[in-house]
Amino acid sequence: GAQFEGLVPVPPMGYSTRNELECKVTEGKVTKAAKTLKKLGLLAAGYRYVNLDDCWMAKERTAEGRLEANPQAFPNGMAALVKGIKELGFKFGIYTSRGPTTCVGLPASMGNEEVDAKTFADWGVDFLKNDPC
Repeated sequence: GAQFEGLVPVPPMGYSTRNELECKVTEGKVTKAAKTLKKLGLLAAGYRYVNLDDCWMAKERTAEGRLEANPQAFPNGMAALVKGIKELGFKFGIYTSRGPTTCVGLPASMGNEEVDAKTFADWGVDFLKNDPC
């Protein structure tokens, strides 16, 4: 009825790498998880997001002050991963922290919110998890 007008029929649902992959996250593992979700019918059931949690970033920002993906774990870079996940039909989410470092001590967004927002937008990120580590 009118009381539900404007609400989505299901809440945002998806997969997060946090509990399954923790800091063993890689481009291949994230892609495999997304393909499995699709194969199992979860995309059709309303799971829309593949969310990359902590441990994805390099240990240092670039010379321009941007976050970048760990080159060993994500050899093709974050934009390529986002593109691949979206080609499967999902939206892509990413993690940062409001503090100076993430929960595992990698670079986070404190003092870099504007450049990080631009970086995430440039990559095509649809969802941001921002916690207080």
